[in-house]
Amino acid sequence: MNTKSARTAKQMLFSAIAFACSCPVFADLAIVGQNGQILLYVPSAEPPLTAVIESLSHRRSISESYFASSEKKLFVSDDTGKLSTLDFSALSKRYQRVDTGEDLVSVAVWYDAREMRPAWLHVMDKESVTHVRFQKQDGTIYRSQHADIMFKGGFIFGMHIDGWKTTGTLAGMSSDLAVLPAKYPDDQWIIVGRSKKIAAYIRKPAIPVKTGETVTATLLFQDRIRNRWNVETMDEYCQVNVYADVAVLCGLHVIKGDKDPTTGNNVQAKPSGKWYFYDPSKKRVATYELGSLLTVQYATASEAFLSGEGQLLRLPLGNPEHAKPEFLAKLPPGFSVVAIFPVR
Repeated sequence: MNTKSARTAKQMLFSAIAFACSCPVFADLAIVGQNGQILLYVPSAEPPLTAVIESLSHRRSISESYFASSEKKLFVSDDTGKLSTLDFSALSKRYQRVDTGEDLVSVAVWYDAREMRPAWLHVMDKESVTHVRFQKQDGTIYRSQHADIMFKGGFIFGMHIDGWKTTGTLAGMSSDLAVLPAKYPDDQWIIVGRSKKIAAYIRKPAIPVKTGETVTATLLFQDRIRNRWNVETMDEYCQVNVYADVAVLCGLHVIKGDKDPTTGNNVQAKPSGKWYFYDPSKKRVATYELGSLLTVQYATASEAFLSGEGQLLRLPLGNPEHAKPEFLAKLPPGFSVVAIFPVR
């Protein structure tokens, strides 16, 4: 990218930030590519899609990401567990490595909302389950408080910010969960995503699913503002991503023990094409049939942004039966999207 193009892209970014702060609809987006590339989508610009970052400096593949909107900072992990950050208020600085001291770090990207710092799971010792850490500006590494950790989704081999919870433990947290012990007396639950407004937990059945049976998901959603809870039983397994005010579930077709008859290898989970959106204010899951080629990369309570088949798309939420993805822009050839977030 030449100097003039970089200056123009940066000016567009700052204009997008100013515009988005005064506009309730997220029309200006940053699109993150597999190797850390950043595209900026501004619908009022021509062309609307501009490349502003070419890749991570060490050219590794991104595993997970988290965007801290209050700081305008993107945090990413690569496939070796290294953490990097990109400050959108000073884009010319490019990606910067996050110092994690001598810790061996998982590929998860977490954010300590109290400290406003990236956090990581310290792995490979007996205290891994409880060692979620962050580094202050003076270089000292501290433990994070579990309740302060925000993350988009996923969990790592049973190690987590606060470990597995029993049904009895969760039932004691709210009268909304009083029915849990009768339905799931011996089951366990683990948190799979949390924002300031929403937390999501998934169930681990005490009685394992039998070989040949369909694997399904039972989820608990917490409205963290009102401390209200809701239980959702799905007819398929789901991968969960939690954003600021909505949880998004990707439906997956999973048969336990299903093997490829040719190779004998286990068959990987396949997207069913169904996407589910949980809005705490509505206390229910809304189902959208989008097909297996589209991926929801970001959502609010009113709209979602998708990628697939080389395109960037927008999906209005609120009317599942009639909602159709709207074309926004054509992505560069071979560009693989790993995240989308609004530029504020």
